[in-house]
Amino acid sequence: MNRNKALLDSLMGLGRDMSKKEKAKSEPEFLKDEVCKHFLVGYCPGKTLGREIEAVRVEFDPHSVIAPCTKLHSVGIRTDFQNHKDYQKYLSRWEESLASLLDKGVREADDKVAREMRRHTEGIAPMVDQDRLCESCGYKYKL
Repeated sequence: MNRNKALLDSLMGLGRDMSKKEKAKSEPEFLKDEVCKHFLVGYCPGKTLGREIEAVRVEFDPHSVIAPCTKLHSVGIRTDFQNHKDYQKYLSRWEESLASLLDKGVREADDKVAREMRRHTEGIAPMVDQDRLCESCGYKYKL
């Protein structure tokens, strides 16, 4: 039942049961907290990368700035957002937020690579025969 409701929400929006008069009086759906603003502007890193980052996280690693996204990713709401009169105002605000989040994610990855490289050069975490270090990104992987 919840999957059906989520599918309808993603296709038709949260206010699919509201009349046109009620929709006109209420605030736009894309402004609600349960809607992913990054998805509205084009890309949600939490939806695409969040689970993968959490899956490869080691027990003592800090949580990533790109957490799995649990908000609503609705194509219907995105269309409403693109047709809204204040589209450019919200778009620029949320694009800045997305750019900031992606910059933090890149810095976090660079810091992790530098930390792992330092650990291996100092001999703190010697590589085992089966461990290899990726030359392009610096992550350790097993064969």
